[in-house]
Formats: sequence, C-alpha cells, structure tokens
Amino acid sequence: MRLILFAEGVVILFFTLAKLLARNKQPIHYCMILGCLALAYMLLYFWAVDAGFLVRVPALAGSYLAATFLAAPSFYLSALSILHEGTRPVRRYAVYFIVPAILASGSLLYDALTVPEETVPEIPGHFSSPARMILALVATLLFTAAVVLDLFAAYRLRRADDVPHGKDFRGQVPFLICYLAAAMILISSFIFRNDRLARAGCATIGLIAVAYTLTHIGFSYFSPDRPPMPRRARPEWDKSAEELASRLQALMKTAAPYR
Repeated sequence: MRLILFAEGVVILFFTLAKLLARNKQPIHYCMILGCLALAYMLLYFWAVDAGFLVRVPALAGSYLAATFLAAPSFYLSALSILHEGTRPVRRYAVYFIVPAILASGSLLYDALTVPEETVPEIPGHFSSPARMILALVATLLFTAAVVLDLFAAYRLRRADDVPHGKDFRGQVPFLICYLAAAMILISSFIFRNDRLARAGCATIGLIAVAYTLTHIGFSYFSPDRPPMPRRARPEWDKSAEELASRLQALMKTAAPYR
C-alpha cells in the first residue's frame, strides 16, 4: 500500500507540473491543476504516515482534510466541463470554492490548535477525536456529492441529447462510476471506523486518476491548444433556419423594411 500511494502521488504530481507549464490555460485546466495537486498531496500524505516520516513534522497532521475540501469542487467542475464537451458549464467557477475554502480553513485552524508542535509518537487519524471524524466525514461526503452530481449531469445530458457524446463524454462516465465505488469505500471506513480502509479508498481514487490520465493524455481537455469542437448538425435547426431565411427574403422584396 505504501509504494502504491507514493507511485500514484508522484505520477499525478508530474502531470500537474506539466499542466502548470502549459500555455493558453482555460478555467477547466486550473480546476484540474488544483484538483490534481490536492489529490497528490493526500496520497503523499498517507504515504508519509505509513512510512513514519510525518511524525517528525506533526504540524502537518490532518492537513490532508483541507486538500480534500478543495479537491471536491475542482473534481466536480473538471468532470462537468468534460461532460459538456468543452463548453463552459457554469458562469463563475470561483463560487463553487467559497464553502470548501471556508471548511479547509477551519480544518487547518483546528489542526493548528490541537496538534502539538513537538514530535508525536503517532499521527492522529480520522477517528482520533469526534471533531476530526466529523471534518473527515464532511470532506468525504463533499467528494461523494461531487461524483453523484457529475453522474446526474451526465444522465441529464444523455436524455436531453445536448452533447455529441464523443469519446470524451463516453470516457468520462465509466470513470465517474469507478470514483463513486471508491467513495463508497471511504464512506465504509466511517462505518467500520477503520483508518486503513480510508487509506485504501484514497489509494483507489489515486489509481483511477492515474488510469484516466494515462488513457486520456493524448486527447481530451488535457491539451489547452485543442481546437474548438465543430457544431453538431441539427436537422430541425437547419430546417427552421431555411424557413426563416426564405420568409426574410420575401419580406425584403415585398415590404422593403430597410427603406
């Protein structure tokens, strides 16, 4: 488990650095960067806990929760943009980070007040205190809600036939289902009060993210220079346009409203 967490964190971190150096970034790329940074931090955090490195820096204990709060809206907006095939799905991205940022700040403040500065024999986990357990549960539910809302958006788009359902859309939905399964592992860790199960859930999310990165690196919205998607043919729209054009031409000939 330790090596898996480290490998996943390093791969996602390298991908994030590549995106930071890319040009012509759009809001979706910034969401991806923030989400990947948060996920890489969580994976490397749990690796440091298992390896015994984090006991030397107890001030960082519990900081993964702040990263989780920020990862949820980043994940939601990134997946939503991909489901919409590149069109802007929301008007303002920053609005979705207000509540998670407040929760992340509260989590960091709690850690600063409760974790001693000197070396501790063991890093506190999810269930070391009621307050920490509540914060971890809220972070987990926030991530789960992001996955569920993305799946619901995919279902609505599919029913409304609002997107061309290209390889980006088709590739995103199965991974969202996998993320939901990983979220269920995280939720089950609270049922059984098992920190190792929580780490396994985080490792599963990291594995899915690495798999998605490696299978979609050649196309999709990982490339900021991707040309805009062509307009999909809409027979009913084209028919209406032809009818309106003929009516407009007849109006110009008979009434001459331009005079």
